[in-house]
Amino acid sequence: MLALDWWSSEIFSMIVGLLHDTAQLAAHVAAANLYNLVYTFTLGLSSAVGILVGLSIGKGNVSIAHAGSRCGLVVSVLSGAVIGALLVLGSRLIAELYAPGQVLVHHYLYYIIPIIALSMLTSSAQASLAGTCKGLGYQKTAAMSNFKGLYLVMLPLGTYMCLWTSLGVAGAWIARVSGTLVVSVLLHRKLSALDWDTIAIDARARMNRDREDAKTTREYH
Repeated sequence: MLALDWWSSEIFSMIVGLLHDTAQLAAHVAAANLYNLVYTFTLGLSSAVGILVGLSIGKGNVSIAHAGSRCGLVVSVLSGAVIGALLVLGSRLIAELYAPGQVLVHHYLYYIIPIIALSMLTSSAQASLAGTCKGLGYQKTAAMSNFKGLYLVMLPLGTYMCLWTSLGVAGAWIARVSGTLVVSVLLHRKLSALDWDTIAIDARARMNRDREDAKTTREYH
């Protein structure tokens, strides 16, 4: 799942390079670096949600797993909102730190940073829901949702908006917001349709089988 996300970011960098505009490319590199930096906090919350949900499901505590998933989603989105607000408030300082004295790069960053702030909301929701999927053992579901949203929506839309509209590099980041929003919606719909009680029962059955297999192996040796 993470690989799909990182690869899409690298592809976007190549697409922005096709603009043949060094100022826009510099702004994109600075924005991508900033996004990756603040996104690490969201990834930490995603891992925490996955661990909590996985342990709770393994113990058969479905209500705790549900509560952990919902709480993780709320905390992730709220933290994304706080981080986004801080980015917007500090946009001038950030632009100066990344590109001292580069007025044209600053101009593009002033447009991109508010979009990054918005993407923190959708990316935070995406990461939290993906963490829940990992905890439930539905990694394939999360990976397929990422593929649909990032590669079938974000990249084509971003390519068009970046290269064939006046938005330029900002269009690529608007497409990221759209793509992560699509992924979040797909994951939420899938998780809402799952029978968590059945998943917990299956998880307990697998654990019991694993114990029996381990016991048989020890007795054999």
